[in-house]
Amino acid sequence: FMITPLPGATELKAGSATRPFFGVQPAIVDNEGNPLEGATEGNLVITDSWPGQARTLFGDHERFEQTYFSTFKNMYFSG
Repeated sequence: FMITPLPGATELKAGSATRPFFGVQPAIVDNEGNPLEGATEGNLVITDSWPGQARTLFGDHERFEQTYFSTFKNMYFSG
């Protein structure tokens, strides 16, 4: 859960994302990776590492990088 309500700190509404969890820096980018501002549609990426982030796939680091970091340079994108 990277964007999630924190019970006791944020108002809860079932099925709704609220704010990024501690240490997570999300952004919305266009298909070229350029940041978009305001209420918009685009691709949700994480711009920096965060606590608890996976660092690799056992025995296949190249696949890990190809899967999560090749679409947008230096940004995590889960698809």
